[in-house]
Amino acid sequence: MQDSGAFATGIDLEKEAIDYARTNYPGPEYILADVEKYTAAYDWVVSFETIEHLKEPENALNRFRDSKNLIVSTPNQLFYPFDPKKFEGDRFPHIKHYTPMELEELLYLCGWDVVKKYCQTLKTSRVVSGVDGMFIIFLCR
Repeated sequence: MQDSGAFATGIDLEKEAIDYARTNYPGPEYILADVEKYTAAYDWVVSFETIEHLKEPENALNRFRDSKNLIVSTPNQLFYPFDPKKFEGDRFPHIKHYTPMELEELLYLCGWDVVKKYCQTLKTSRVVSGVDGMFIIFLCR
């Protein structure tokens, strides 16, 4: 197999998640860190199902600005309405779900331009263009 020259780094707040990733997905570097406090520059940042857990997602989104591109996903409030009772007892509960407009505004305020919008009907569904799904995924520069 030819080396693509790509290098991946996984970041998580949970040691157990890092250990699981190292065991099951060898290859990338894994760092135990809080994305709201960690700063590094990458070509791409992929933040899947993260910002809905953060009290101040602006902290992480602003720290990601040292990187060139961002792919961010979060539950779509229009198709997956936030219900705090669903997340009671979770160590890191959801704090907010976003409408597509709210997510785009948040990203813009943090210096990101949304260039493509995608969604998934379910977590296991194909990713398709648009915002009419349970999870929204925005590609930003």
